[in-house]
Amino acid sequence: MGGEQDATGARLGSLVRERRRAAGLTQRQLAERSGLSVAAIRDLEQGRSRRPRPGSVDALARALGLDARQSAALAAARDAAGAAAAGAPAGHGSGLWLTVLGPLAAWRDGLAAGLGPPGQAAVAGLLAVQPGELVRRETVIDVLWGSKPPVTAAELVQAHVSRLRRVLDPGGRAGLVEQGAAGYRLHAGPSELDAAAFAELAGRAGAVAASGDAAAACGLYAQALGLWRGEPAEDARVLRGHPAVTGLARRRVEVVLGYADAACRVGWYQRVLPLLEVLAQELPLEERVHARLIMALAGAGQQAAAIEIFEALRRRLDEDLGVRPGPELTAAYQRVLRQDILPPADGTAVITDSLGTDAGQVSALGMVCTLPPDTAAFTGRKAELDRITAGVTRAAAAGGVVAICPIGGMPGVGKTALAVHAAHLLADRFPDRQLFVSLHAHTPGQDPVTPETALVGLLAAVGVDARYLPDDLEGRAALWRDRMAGQKALLVLDNAASSAQVIPLLPGSASCLVLVTSRRYLGDLPGAAAPVQLPVLPTLEAREMFVRLAPRAAADPDQAVAQLTGLAGFLPLAISLLARVYARHPSWTLADLAAETRAGMLTLSAEHDSVAAAFELSYRYLAPDQQQFLRRLGVHPGTSIDAYAAAALASTVLPEAARLLDALHREGLLTETGHRRYGMHDLIRAYAHDLAATDRPASQQALDRLLDYYQHTAAHAEKLLARQARTRLAPSPHAVPAVVPDVARR
Repeated sequence: MGGEQDATGARLGSLVRERRRAAGLTQRQLAERSGLSVAAIRDLEQGRSRRPRPGSVDALARALGLDARQSAALAAARDAAGAAAAGAPAGHGSGLWLTVLGPLAAWRDGLAAGLGPPGQAAVAGLLAVQPGELVRRETVIDVLWGSKPPVTAAELVQAHVSRLRRVLDPGGRAGLVEQGAAGYRLHAGPSELDAAAFAELAGRAGAVAASGDAAAACGLYAQALGLWRGEPAEDARVLRGHPAVTGLARRRVEVVLGYADAACRVGWYQRVLPLLEVLAQELPLEERVHARLIMALAGAGQQAAAIEIFEALRRRLDEDLGVRPGPELTAAYQRVLRQDILPPADGTAVITDSLGTDAGQVSALGMVCTLPPDTAAFTGRKAELDRITAGVTRAAAAGGVVAICPIGGMPGVGKTALAVHAAHLLADRFPDRQLFVSLHAHTPGQDPVTPETALVGLLAAVGVDARYLPDDLEGRAALWRDRMAGQKALLVLDNAASSAQVIPLLPGSASCLVLVTSRRYLGDLPGAAAPVQLPVLPTLEAREMFVRLAPRAAADPDQAVAQLTGLAGFLPLAISLLARVYARHPSWTLADLAAETRAGMLTLSAEHDSVAAAFELSYRYLAPDQQQFLRRLGVHPGTSIDAYAAAALASTVLPEAARLLDALHREGLLTETGHRRYGMHDLIRAYAHDLAATDRPASQQALDRLLDYYQHTAAHAEKLLARQARTRLAPSPHAVPAVVPDVARR
């Protein structure tokens, strides 16, 4: 066996050495590109590393720029070395190793552990892409069978989970796969699950980068990204488009961007070039990726290629979206033209600006405007824009007051678009800085940003070296207010989770404007000058938005477009997605699109957005009792509801029903139609109805209780009106009649 191990290890080492020399790299250069140590490269090439981790070899393949065939050959040599060393096809040691950052697979003590048929493997993937989180049984059923689950769906899911427990945990370790009445949860840590290892390494990398040690952060970023072998759960078709899967993919993008920032700070441009080039192909309109690619190309001595990248993206943005490059992309391009970024001669960054400041300060001093580009399809909202402008004027007239404009509304209603549009309109009033910060309250795969972390970025934007940041929140907030004193600055805080997250980020200068967007009601922000609750679009503005996004619809009758926007519930996100479908299918008529929409044959989604995903994110952040309450509301046949009917639906007492209605209203999932009466947007109602359908027995019982309540309330009213006593059925304990006034006694 020892001779076989030596031979397979030597074959892998020989292949790495051959590819490295063909690329013209030294061992040190390959180590910098891949994020591995020079010692690790040396041991690998000399055959001493017999069981390399999959992530290490994948990082080498990317660093060497191997094509698919060459990467496969390197992976085969790695697997052969691992099999010779441990009798297994994987390069992981003892215990469980479950992989979801690519094809789904599992190993136990180095031996492959089959995950079973596709449905069972999909359940494993669904648990693995959200480790530690409760996955409800109805969610699993919806993923596996959609709107037509078999009668025995619950039993089949339970059977899948039971078999998975035997595969993943044959020794019966307590709590690896937790199952309860509501659903299932996978408790797998970084040593057992590649997604958990990725999250742990990425978190450490971000913390180290924020502390100012960019070189150390690069190594951690490289290790985290080395775990990826493809798209998340790429062989489980039913998981495609699931919010947790798309969130994991977005998290990878953010980590690549963080890696690029750290590498550029220390001049290791070559190390991140392969990653950025691949990512730019995957996301051809993502300006943040291309801005970093331009910087890395210039730093690697490829200024002409950097300029070509900018020009190509500028044309795509103009042709596809009708917008100009944003400030971040433009700033990167201007640096290339000014030759601010030069190839390092000794491995250190050479970045200067017109003021002669050093590399540690130039990016901070250069961050004057980080607003996203305004959208060409922005339509209407005149009343809301006037309200914001008037609020800014009132705050300025009052003196000593920061203008704060919270913008609320349901998912997909266009809160961010309004904030960005207003910021561009008002930018000339705040010439010192215009900054945009995403707080990720409802971002797939990301936790809400803590105020401490948000202040790290804001303080960097105003020139504070990360090495000198205060450790505590109060110190950072005080330093932020100090640096903003006297500045005429505009700040957009997007996707906020709560007022507690926002308040430490508020500047103290009266010459500042803060626009805050949130699905939740933030009425307790200090000095809120012009709170805006954003409704859906009026009919004419909805039509205008559709036509702007799909110009050929301008030739169609107004009523045809109005019909389509009505099917979209006049919700901007849904309208934009329908318009994209129409633009993508030039042979379709509006009638075709309307028919497909009514038949439920369309999935309203795009590269980064979907209506269902927007609602799913809000649903996932609800407390369990609020989730159940929303499901119960999904069976209500009317357009509005009060606490009495809600109590009957939810089988609860009146004060609790009122509390739950208020909670969903604060989350932007209900609208107020009158005093203590609430309604749902049509698309949210459809989403809640689909949720209710996953638990038909409980939903039917809720509907029975509601009808019982209506029957007894009607009987009570009839008795008062007719002044006669009749024998009635005894009301159920939860059918509390509404208070009906007896006008005859007044």
